Parts: sequence; C-alpha cells; structure tokens
Amino acid sequence: MGKRVIVVGGGIAGMQTALKLSAGGVSALLLERDADLGGKLTGWHKLFPSFTPAHEVLDELRRRLAASDVEVRTRCEVAEVARDGVMLSTGERLEADAVVVATGFTLFDAASRRSTVTASTTTSIRPSTSSGCSTRGAWR
Repeated sequence: MGKRVIVVGGGIAGMQTALKLSAGGVSALLLERDADLGGKLTGWHKLFPSFTPAHEVLDELRRRLAASDVEVRTRCEVAEVARDGVMLSTGERLEADAVVVATGFTLFDAASRRSTVTASTTTSIRPSTSSGCSTRGAWR
C-alpha cells in the first residue's frame, strides 16, 4: 500500500502541494473548510507583478485537481491535527502517514501598527527572545 498524506487547506499552497504529491505517486486528500477551493485568491482580481487575472490561476488549478487522483473534500473543518492524521469537527478521524498544514495567512495591515520610521525618528525593531516559533508577536 502507498503512502497517504492529508493536506489541510484548499488555497493555492494546499492545491499545489496535493497535486505535487499525487504526481509523485502519493495518495493525497485535500481538506478545505470553505465551500470552494482557492483561499484568499478567490477575493483577488489580479496577481502582482504579472497582473494575471486571479480566476485564470484558480481555474487552471481546479482543472488540474479534477483531472488528478487527488481526493478533495470541501466544507470539512479540521479540529485537531496529529502526526498520524486529523480529527474533523464532526468527530470523524482520518488517518494518514503525514499531514501538511497549508491553512493560509492573514494580511498584515501596516497602518494598524505604530510606525517604525518617521520623517524625523527611527525606532529599532528587536526580535523576540522566546525559544519557540510563533506567527504572532515574534517582532516587538
């Protein structure tokens, strides 16, 4: 029996990951919380710097997924991630040899932060001294 990988997140990174795994002979299951695949890109008009319409990129990825062996589940929320699989919010447990978490990002609004550089003053930025990785508060 071949390897099975669960990819959590149906945005661009999740779709690409599932396609690459499938092309390499790995059984890929793509789980997306929302009704449609695409993540943040579904709300974008054009991509920078090429100005390619976002829907063209999404349409092509969706077409490739439909033509692949990737199993896709939408409206599927993951409640817990473990080394050997995931637990869905419905209580269903899905087993896998590995789990890839590709759940997206939050756009950073620079206007909401204090300015680090002004016309007359500069403020130094110090990295956090904590020993773990963090996606929030790593810079003060």
